[in-house]
Amino acid sequence: MNTAPPYPPPAPSQLSPEDDQQLGLLSILFYVYSAFVALAALMCVGGALFGAAIIPQITRGKGAPDLALVGGAFVIIFGCAAALLAAKTVMMILTGRAFGRRQGYITCMIGACLAMTNIPFGTALGIFAIVTLQKAPVKARLGGA
Repeated sequence: MNTAPPYPPPAPSQLSPEDDQQLGLLSILFYVYSAFVALAALMCVGGALFGAAIIPQITRGKGAPDLALVGGAFVIIFGCAAALLAAKTVMMILTGRAFGRRQGYITCMIGACLAMTNIPFGTALGIFAIVTLQKAPVKARLGGA
């Protein structure tokens, strides 16, 4: 009995050296970009800690009670911003990893679109990534065909 598949397995797509180099560069750039996003997240954590630190000082001293609301607002706003930036950092790391492994078209596209929310570096990185991802051999290699 013939156990061969009814169709030949697909051949792995061949990337040009230029496309391969661009994917490697995108991997490195997304890792560097994730470090900058993580730094912004840490600054937001600092803002939240500042808000948390001024609440007890205001309530113990003769500060106005309205200032305690300001401290609470600092905690909420900067805490939410830190959480969102931490999630973005994780996504940028996953995107850099996907570019490095040459797989995960959807992950790369989501990361590129998410990077475009930061002006000007994230926008430039996101556009470069999307232009590279739209090339047919790259799309086929990353699994987006």
